[in-house]
Amino acid sequence: MPVDHTQLLVNNTKKLLRRGAIAHLHKIIEKSHSADLSGVFQVLSLREQKAFLDLMTKESSEEIEELLGYDPKTAGGIMVADVIALKEKASAKEAIKTLQKDYFDTEMPFYLYVIGDYGHLNGVVSLRQLVVVPPDTKLKSIMNKEVVSVQTNTDQEEVAKIVAHYNILAVPVVDESNKLVGIVTVDDVIDIIHEEATEDIFKMAGVGGSVEYIETQTIFKSIRKRLPWLLASWFGGIVACRTRLRLA
Repeated sequence: MPVDHTQLLVNNTKKLLRRGAIAHLHKIIEKSHSADLSGVFQVLSLREQKAFLDLMTKESSEEIEELLGYDPKTAGGIMVADVIALKEKASAKEAIKTLQKDYFDTEMPFYLYVIGDYGHLNGVVSLRQLVVVPPDTKLKSIMNKEVVSVQTNTDQEEVAKIVAHYNILAVPVVDESNKLVGIVTVDDVIDIIHEEATEDIFKMAGVGGSVEYIETQTIFKSIRKRLPWLLASWFGGIVACRTRLRLA
């Protein structure tokens, strides 16, 4: 069973809060995505939530509050708000300076999203394009206008399918007015695929898809309960197979 990074983060956060190990918790928060942190925040008590937010910068806490407004099973709930957004009127030289100044530690620098004056997603430029064109080239003239994107209310399974279908490392997230608000990266998509696949497997096995049920009843117990039926089905299959062979 794959590791649920959010659940692991939840467990570690609760342990550190109980121990009062604020310094260690602060390091974890600094290295975690805002989407993961919002997932943690939702399962904390009011007292724990306050202690959690007190450790965060104002910018980070505002991101968390924004993400909490979305369904956690949608693109808005799993997105990372830290996304590279460059003005379409900017030149390649200006864009590179902006990257060096404002986005030097951004997680996904391969796709550079181009926006209009009001933050609307208008195109995308690759990092390679940016460094090979003449410095005075405007982003508007080299951007790809056919951008694959998802809306904040797009179901996370659909997001995963889109990323897999187009074989991309990330997909931008826009609101109802096409304003760029975040990005879902391929590593988040992998977590979703693992989560959904695990739930489907448990449902097919008849043990349900909820984490609560899985924690209270192990897979082995469930298999033992169904073993007689599985053996009967297996034996019936053998008999049917032999009957078909005789008829053949």
